[in-house]
Amino acid sequence: MARYPLDGSGWEITGWYRNQWKFTRSMELDKMLVPAVATFTGAFPGSIQANLQRRGVLEDPRIGLDSLKAEWVNNREWFCDRRFSIPGEISPETRIFLRLLGLDTEGEIYFDSELIGSFETPLVPVELEISGKIEPGRDHLLRIVFHQTPEVDGQYGFTGRIRRFVSRFGYIWDWCPRMPQTGIWDSALVETTGLIRITSCRPLTEETADGWRVAIRTELDSVAAAPGVRLSYTLADPQGRPVASGEETRAVEAGRSEAEFLLAVPAPELWYPAGTGAASLYSLEVRILDGAGRESHSWRGRIGFRRVEMVRNPGAPETALPYTLRINGRELFLKGVNWVPPTAYFGDADPAEYRRLLTTFQEMGCNLIRVWGGAVLEKECFYDICDELGLMVWQEFPQSSSGMDNLPSEDREYVEPLTRVAESYLKRRARHPSLIIWCGGNELMYPDYRPIGEEHTAIEALARSVRSLTPDRIFLPASASGPRFCASGHEFGGGVHHDVHGPWLFGGVEEHFTFFNGDDSLLRSETGCPGASRPALIAEFSGECSVWPPDETNPYWTHRGSWWLQFEELTGLFGPWREEEFAQYCAASRFIQAAALAYAAEATLSRSPAASGFIVWMGNEPFPNNANTSVLEFDGRPKPAWYALRRAFDETIPTASFERIVWETGEEFGAELRTPDCSWELRGASGDLLARGNGALIRAAVPDRPFFLRLQGKEGARRTYPFSVASRRDGEWERPLASLRELSVDGVTADPTVREGVRGFLVRNGGSLTAVGVTLGLPEGSPRGLLFTRGDEILFPGEELFFGLTATAPEEFEPPQQAVIEVLNCRKS
Repeated sequence: MARYPLDGSGWEITGWYRNQWKFTRSMELDKMLVPAVATFTGAFPGSIQANLQRRGVLEDPRIGLDSLKAEWVNNREWFCDRRFSIPGEISPETRIFLRLLGLDTEGEIYFDSELIGSFETPLVPVELEISGKIEPGRDHLLRIVFHQTPEVDGQYGFTGRIRRFVSRFGYIWDWCPRMPQTGIWDSALVETTGLIRITSCRPLTEETADGWRVAIRTELDSVAAAPGVRLSYTLADPQGRPVASGEETRAVEAGRSEAEFLLAVPAPELWYPAGTGAASLYSLEVRILDGAGRESHSWRGRIGFRRVEMVRNPGAPETALPYTLRINGRELFLKGVNWVPPTAYFGDADPAEYRRLLTTFQEMGCNLIRVWGGAVLEKECFYDICDELGLMVWQEFPQSSSGMDNLPSEDREYVEPLTRVAESYLKRRARHPSLIIWCGGNELMYPDYRPIGEEHTAIEALARSVRSLTPDRIFLPASASGPRFCASGHEFGGGVHHDVHGPWLFGGVEEHFTFFNGDDSLLRSETGCPGASRPALIAEFSGECSVWPPDETNPYWTHRGSWWLQFEELTGLFGPWREEEFAQYCAASRFIQAAALAYAAEATLSRSPAASGFIVWMGNEPFPNNANTSVLEFDGRPKPAWYALRRAFDETIPTASFERIVWETGEEFGAELRTPDCSWELRGASGDLLARGNGALIRAAVPDRPFFLRLQGKEGARRTYPFSVASRRDGEWERPLASLRELSVDGVTADPTVREGVRGFLVRNGGSLTAVGVTLGLPEGSPRGLLFTRGDEILFPGEELFFGLTATAPEEFEPPQQAVIEVLNCRKS
């Protein structure tokens, strides 16, 4: 048994007009036709677009409006050719398979000019037997022909009309322009086996009265009936030591058959989610030996032992699904982000990028990643990394809303292929202990915006597949689920908010806080708020476009995130903006995102166990948007909101509730501690002490300038909230946050230093006014994957804090000697 990878360089790519390649000669001219794009060498996995860009044929679609210049690629047809040979001799008992794990989107496969297969979705691998077509030592030609990219509704359209299963976000979404990928997006290889092979293996861990066992469900494919076939099973612990083994001899039928073996493991190390224990992984090997003792095929993978169930939320309506996750006997509040592919052309993402991003979310305090239904079943490495990091995965099947109609079809012509895709998903990812929840899809709703349930034929079929193939996993019909898609304040207390989505915008200086104070949702699987990218990144990708003004009159801004334009909102909150204040404008946007998400997460977490989780929309972004709801920028750097959520997810840090973040001079300020055993102080704009205490209720007179509530918990844990001071006119606040912006602090410095072996920067406020939203960034061109240990901080005059540096990869790094200081109320632009 051997594998011959086809990944890497050595591919030849040729572009054609539609059907042009089917003509060997022109009828009119009787000569060979010249292709639309001459043959050039390329590399896969990846996209044809990235190969064209490396060749200089295509401009970088991330720059300015240049993604518009890339749309022609999807209107061509492409040859991807690879020559290869298999050395040595091939015995009569050898079978040979071509395995193509990801082809996007439709096309045909040729082997030495013979049509041997076709494909119509990027979501299911293609596997073709080529046993009789291989001659040892001879060069063979594999040709994959990609047809023109089929048209599919992106964010705007009709879910009920969807018939192709693709990654829909690439066809236009609010956080990605139209960039449908084409090419070989996952690995390609040739594999040899004996006459009997393993087509899938689903190891399910189960707790028994005597300990644990692994139910190893294996699907086999045999050329002929074979008596006396031996299947051996070996399990090794996290240190590589064999802990269990077994063997059975059985007769294997011709064609497809199944085998199941129970392997007893009395006391395994359990797999725990991040923040609760070690994510212990065991290595399982399954081998098939023929009657002569020769290995015919084998399967290897890592598995984990964990006890998973969903339990009802205390006080939830009888009609509600259980949303509280209990793992290994411990109930967990879900702290997560919604995940989309790292790049629009997701074939170009490599394992190192996956690890950087996922480690960044683990560092944020996440224990769950929701893989959204408008994207893909991610590459195997994604789930391997989640297994290692203890990040639980909520994986959705490929269904999502479309705006004009959000209900999938119930026709057999739709449900049957959907089920085949789902079963492929289930079989390929069954071994991963991190994959906890399967979900029917994203925002699937009836016309009255009532989320779909298992009464729908498509959802019922998916539920049946999950319970049959992976009974150790949770199934949810959709996200959101329950009577309401979104929560509304006038229905709080009515028991109708189960798993809800939204809001995705800052609700206002009063409304946002009163909304989350009164929220009664059982689970928030999507809640977000937009924040701008850093000014340097916006400028880096601007090309010939202007970064100013950041509004609907500027094509550069409307092209990359028109949903999330905040110019009018931020003007109303902070006052007018000038072009030279662009950096401060971005800081204001990022301040709002951090404040909005942090309070929403804190309020939801404070209701646990009545509330089961808070999942941010969204974690990462696949395109350099100027403003978006992601808490990481395109290059993986955290926005201030990432630090604010990291603090919110840390249950050792004290929090408070209040009704607004703007007050009028002379009013009585009021807040209430959510955390016991906590002291508090109110300080003014100059850091002067206004009041202090230890009681749960906080009351004090409002001064004439911004003021700050600092909570001090155990072992130095602290949280500081800023409050603005403004006036009302006819009951409406006038520029309610302008006083924070106008503090005009100067003198914030960051000096490189080392504290207890950790490298970082000592940040000091040397000015006379309080600095708001202090976050450090690294100089452009710094190594990727470096994170500061804190951000979105408030520093009183004379106060200093150490901002340590950590890396998302274990290798050593050389820290920069300078840091970029971001402050909401910085005097300098």
